[in-house]
Amino acid sequence: MRVSNKSLQSTLFFIPVLGMAYMLSQFLRSSPAVLAPELIRDLSLDPVDIGTISGTFFLVFAAIQLPVGVFLDRYGPRRVMSILVLFAALGSFLFAQADNFWGLSIGRGLMGAGCAAMLMGSFVVFSRWFPKDRFASYAAVISSIGNTGILLATLPLAATVEAVGWRQSFVGVGVYALLVSALLYGFLRDHPDRNYHANLPRESLLEGFASIRLIIRDRALWPMVPLLFVSYSSVAALTTLWAGTYLADVQMMEAIDRGEILLAMGVGAVIGPMMLGHLDRVFDTRKGVVVVGTLVRILLLFALFIWVDPHKWVAVSIFVMLAFSIGYAAILMAHARSLFHDHLIGRGMSVVNSLIMGGVAVTQFLTGLVMDVALHITGDTEQAYRFVFLFLAAVLGAALLVYLRAEDCKPSAQRDPGRGVID
Repeated sequence: MRVSNKSLQSTLFFIPVLGMAYMLSQFLRSSPAVLAPELIRDLSLDPVDIGTISGTFFLVFAAIQLPVGVFLDRYGPRRVMSILVLFAALGSFLFAQADNFWGLSIGRGLMGAGCAAMLMGSFVVFSRWFPKDRFASYAAVISSIGNTGILLATLPLAATVEAVGWRQSFVGVGVYALLVSALLYGFLRDHPDRNYHANLPRESLLEGFASIRLIIRDRALWPMVPLLFVSYSSVAALTTLWAGTYLADVQMMEAIDRGEILLAMGVGAVIGPMMLGHLDRVFDTRKGVVVVGTLVRILLLFALFIWVDPHKWVAVSIFVMLAFSIGYAAILMAHARSLFHDHLIGRGMSVVNSLIMGGVAVTQFLTGLVMDVALHITGDTEQAYRFVFLFLAAVLGAALLVYLRAEDCKPSAQRDPGRGVID
């Protein structure tokens, strides 16, 4: 069926609402890059503490992805997203009141739970409203909108922290999360067919969880697993954590100056999906775009490793290019999405996202460990950061070697003019 004009108008409104939800998620996951120096100073934390606190968001996020996928398929994104984001509000309020490692970690964990459906819920909506060959393009749109959260977590957050403190800043974040919950519940539509859920075969929750085994056992997914695990995390380790401390420790920048550089990285993360997200259809290959994008990222990270004491603007330029490279993540996810039947899309993409966010959680911890060990061995802060960059390049290279075994899925093979949703 072709959707009505009224349904089309609905999509024009709910896409920005979904973007607001994902913007919250991106802001919360990116904010430690600005907050880390202040948390270290105010609460006497060390690099391992900061890496663990930051990573707790991603660990909880990843841990609940599978049940979130089942709930998205069974109950729809509208209800699941609007309820979960309330946990992000609670986590923000608790974080604002915390005065030790455990309080900060619990707050970050609740934020991770609250944001667990923000992107996957959007993907479920897109899979129900738009043709499959356009998935990467719409995923790139929502990524670009949502990545403005990275922008807000840079200079605006730094300025706000300097003006009112990080505690009051997160009270405001909690209020915003409450607003997002209300908008999602009030305006989001799960499917152009209002009777969609009623027409689905009845499936118990146990059967829903059991069906995840079909996804995990699909051998076509296996070569993608390592790259899904480390691709986003290799950049998130910088944009959400170490870029800010690197600029403070090595380049000796103050909070506002760091915020300006992180803002530039955020701009790269917003522009990247818009520039790169449609390249799979331009070249009619998903695997090829992902391979080239990963190689470029490895070269950039390796440059940071071999370049001893780079000039400030050289390092900043590489950081911005790394943030820009986030854009091809939508194509990697579209490659994985191509493996799942429509009725399993929530569960399938949640399996994928659990790999991605689990990778971030592990990478946050491991880079903190690498930093701590390198500091003890070399006693040189700048060299310790260089070993972090080498570690990220190495794991990306290993994952890429496995990904080369994956079978490509060309967008042209997924055009379905008879599907009759919005094109």
